[in-house]
Amino acid sequence: MIAATLMLSVAAESKADKVIQIYSNDSSAAPVEIPLQTITKVQFADGGKMNVVKSEGEEAFDIKNVSRISFGEASAIDEIEASMPLVVTPNPVRDYLTVKGGQDLYGSEMSIYSIAGMRVKSVPSWKGESVDVVSIPSGIYILKIQSQTVKFMKL
Repeated sequence: MIAATLMLSVAAESKADKVIQIYSNDSSAAPVEIPLQTITKVQFADGGKMNVVKSEGEEAFDIKNVSRISFGEASAIDEIEASMPLVVTPNPVRDYLTVKGGQDLYGSEMSIYSIAGMRVKSVPSWKGESVDVVSIPSGIYILKIQSQTVKFMKL
């Protein structure tokens, strides 16, 4: 299932020498460069995948390993930060909750609130690790990292 599709609209004559640059979280790695003239669309799929559909095929990227996406001047888009919405799995959960997306939120406080607004769990510096929810009673909860929130059910 495709979560979002980015359609690139750039005048054909200005695409000839322009590229999209996809930067890895590994700052020592060179960015992947794909000529704009070969790209038909960019899709963001469930599971944190980004697919660049090109005239000669498709290139897939794991969005959690992407720190930045830059476009050539002619696209009128300077830069898009790679940030996926938070997704929790499994949902409903029994013991450990995995939070996907939100790499740009690493190091932030992660809190879990009851539906009544009471904080029931907090991780001061969340770094993407699974969260133990065994001790939390059954119910509906809201997980919050900075301004991003997601609901989940504890069995």
